[in-house]
Amino acid sequence: MLQLSSIIRILFLCTVPNQLQSRGVSPCIVTHLQALYLS
Repeated sequence: MLQLSSIIRILFLCTVPNQLQSRGVSPCIVTHLQALYLS
C-alpha cells in the first residue's frame, strides 16, 4: 500500500518543476508511481 506522504511528495516534485517547464505532469507522476510499486 502506498503511503500518502509518498504520493504527496511525488505530486509536489512533479508539479512544481513543471510550472516552469512545459513538460507533462502526468508522465512524471506515472514514472514515480511505477518506481514505488517496483521498489
